[in-house]
Amino acid sequence: MSRERRTPDQARSLILDAAERVFTRVMPDQVGLRDIAREAGISHALVTHYFGTYEGLARATLERRIGAARQQAITRLGSATFTPGNMPLLEILLEVIEDPVMLRLVGWALLSGREDAMSSQPGALAPVLDAIEARARALGLPAPSRPQLEFSVAAALALAFGLSVARAELERALDRPGALSLEALRTELPKMVWAYLTAHAGRS
Repeated sequence: MSRERRTPDQARSLILDAAERVFTRVMPDQVGLRDIAREAGISHALVTHYFGTYEGLARATLERRIGAARQQAITRLGSATFTPGNMPLLEILLEVIEDPVMLRLVGWALLSGREDAMSSQPGALAPVLDAIEARARALGLPAPSRPQLEFSVAAALALAFGLSVARAELERALDRPGALSLEALRTELPKMVWAYLTAHAGRS
């Protein structure tokens, strides 16, 4: 085991990086703290010191992944245009559900009754919604009310993540293999959200 001296932040980052590498290969419920420690090249005791339990580590990994996606969304929205063919928030969302680490962690959270792990901080989406409203104002576009914007973003998130977890079963229920492909979602989801937002633009 490495005995290199690290700051607490460096040690936490090292462990989270190792967890992300492991989760690119397997579901979170297939491994434990010792597997992450082995990947990081540190002791099991050190992982326990920083994260307490395996659930604490998995939650922290998901929180970091979501935080990075949220910051990316805010940055890209700052120079975005809004048309049916250019909805950057949805593009970011679709990129997120192609991320195997995010998908495995979200699946772990949803299927194990840990939905709260996906938003450990109340109001976590508020900065993204603020960025959408600010950019719409800068472009001189009529904006939907905040509740309608919240609904559209929440519905898009629920649809995208729900399909990512249950796509195969839903296609089987429809008896239409491939009907809910990522390509179909990339084409249809922006149309649905754009139609809703434009229908409610300017309403209180």
